[in-house]
Amino acid sequence: MKKGLLAVGLACALVTESARAGFQFNYTVTSGTGALSGTNVFKFYAKNDQTGEQLNTHLLLGVSATMQSLGGGAFTFDRRDLDGDGVNDANVRGSGISLSNITGTFMRIGLSANWDGGVPDNSILPAKPYSKTGNPAAFDSTTSWGLDGVNLAANTNPSALEAAQGLGAFFGAAVVPEGSDVKVFGRLVAEKGGVVVGGSAPVASDPVGLGNSDVSPELSAIIAASNVELGTYIPFSFTATAPEPGTLSVMGICAIGALAQRRRRARRR
Repeated sequence: MKKGLLAVGLACALVTESARAGFQFNYTVTSGTGALSGTNVFKFYAKNDQTGEQLNTHLLLGVSATMQSLGGGAFTFDRRDLDGDGVNDANVRGSGISLSNITGTFMRIGLSANWDGGVPDNSILPAKPYSKTGNPAAFDSTTSWGLDGVNLAANTNPSALEAAQGLGAFFGAAVVPEGSDVKVFGRLVAEKGGVVVGGSAPVASDPVGLGNSDVSPELSAIIAASNVELGTYIPFSFTATAPEPGTLSVMGICAIGALAQRRRRARRR
């Protein structure tokens, strides 16, 4: 199926300290087709800029984030039986979904075979909304949800987690009705590198990231039991903007700001 490219955007991580550089956020927006007709499909990427707390790193390994649909439109999710019990599950980790074939909203870094994570306690989505105790109605109408996850293949398959090239590493998709923007906020983490403090030499990062206070206990246990060393979880927040239907555009307040700065410099010469 062909999906028309509507927009490509770039957003700044809303972090002000010099040691808190770390990620540049990019997104694409395509029009949904077939079963997703009438929706926009946002794809989110995080580019490791290899500065500040990302010094000496180039991967993206973990996420603890929330997506919010702005404009009243509920997220569309992929539904399938993930555990073989005959009941459809919320496929929020993107099992069986690829970058080239988005069938619903999800978050995942790298290959699903290496991805461990789950819906955190503070999310309004139950892990299994279509079970006997789940609430499908609430799931179908949700405009906010979150997920914690980490990819454990940093030592065995790092190429799948490369985040310093192109748009960066893909970490999730949102399917929302046309006209809805999507806010994404939380924390991302690369491999363990070093932190630059006041221009001094790098010092060791917190291996579990800011005390891991907002990451689910299940994910904390997975990280602790793995042989993957994580750096510091870096907070971020940005909004991906939906264009007018059928409008080709290039958006991004950071990109626009950079262009204006170059023009000002050119005029001074």
